[in-house]
Amino acid sequence: MMNGSGIQEHIDTSKKMEAFASMGDVLENSKEKVNEFAENVSDNMNETKVEAERRIKAKPLQYVAGATIGGALIGYLLGRKR
Repeated sequence: MMNGSGIQEHIDTSKKMEAFASMGDVLENSKEKVNEFAENVSDNMNETKVEAERRIKAKPLQYVAGATIGGALIGYLLGRKR
């Protein structure tokens, strides 16, 4: 037969088990959401890459000129002595 403290220990253990079970559920839900987010980000990046490649193929000289001017400007700004 359990005395008063034995019953309290059983209740505490039961509450701890319930808490661990709910934490496991939260962890599973979080993992699913992170995986969904990663898939969405991956899909968006692939779509953006394809679109950028399509635009560059359509007008390659404009993009080369823009990159050259941008690189020269950044080089000038970073190369100046203070």
